[in-house]
Amino acid sequence: MNFSECVQTVLAMLKRPDKIVVAEAAVNAALSRAILRTEFPQDLVETSIPIDSTKYDQTIDLSALVSPLTRFRKWKYIKQPGQLAYLQPIPPDKIFSPGRFVQQDCYYMAGSNLTIIPTVTSATLEVGYYSYAPALKNNETFWLLDVCPYAIIYLACAICFESIGDMQAAGANEKNGINLLRTLEPDMQYGHSV
Repeated sequence: MNFSECVQTVLAMLKRPDKIVVAEAAVNAALSRAILRTEFPQDLVETSIPIDSTKYDQTIDLSALVSPLTRFRKWKYIKQPGQLAYLQPIPPDKIFSPGRFVQQDCYYMAGSNLTIIPTVTSATLEVGYYSYAPALKNNETFWLLDVCPYAIIYLACAICFESIGDMQAAGANEKNGINLLRTLEPDMQYGHSV
């Protein structure tokens, strides 16, 4: 099902064709909510990031990459080619381990900057990251609308019903949408071919 079909279904359930702008925003909000609930393999993007091969510790401005990370949400992993272990995430205030030694083979984020502290140099980082849901319009598609469109439709209806003050219908639709997502999540845990 594409975005426009989803919006039309929401409007039909709402019985308010004048609420198209609300329905469009609700479908996109429902998609975002569903994606933020968990980590779907379909939202995992794998790529490589070029880095300075002459430096160990370095900070990479992710917003200035030549090939930007699409809708970057959070890291799944960061690894240097040829290494058998991933760099470990740490909070920025935990760079120093007990004894005042700088931790190694780790990374942290500060704003849009990724700081890595590896024990070897490399020309690239192999990364996997989760992406946010896109803001759809017109006939655009998204994997979740193909696999489980009614979870999104029910959640969008809940938003729309709430906007017109029908809290009972909003609650019932939200419950149906959440139940469908809960049913879907275990199936998607290891990926699903769309």
